[in-house]
Amino acid sequence: MAAPLKSDASQPSGGTRILARLTDGNQIAIFNWAKADLPDAEWFEVDCDDAGRIVLTPADEVPYEATLWAEQRDVIAAAAKPRPYAHVSAAELRNVEGITHREILEELRARGLVSKACDGPPPPKLIQPVAHIPGGLERFLKERRGEE
Repeated sequence: MAAPLKSDASQPSGGTRILARLTDGNQIAIFNWAKADLPDAEWFEVDCDDAGRIVLTPADEVPYEATLWAEQRDVIAAAAKPRPYAHVSAAELRNVEGITHREILEELRARGLVSKACDGPPPPKLIQPVAHIPGGLERFLKERRGEE
């Protein structure tokens, strides 16, 4: 197995090609400094030009389903990684030598004791309307007017 390459922000020398590979997990791995040329964005729209080249454009809007999918993938990836502090109780985490605050929070998230802050309410399409139930004042006024 080859050693992992260091990422370098400098441009490749000469006419070195930028390569990408579809991995076993259906992920696109970019090789040869291509990440240095990408804009600073988390989501990209993938398209193909007339010459058959892949074109990545930063996404203006990400659908809620894609965000949920990404969170599920993160949970699966996190479950595959061994947790070095899984054997330590939550109360003892603070007393472990050499552990950072970030590692404590990651361990507490993995245990389900702490959750990530949400960006706001879910999109309106996930909220469904409910039946109108009249309040006490409305019922009182209807009864007072003789309406049933």
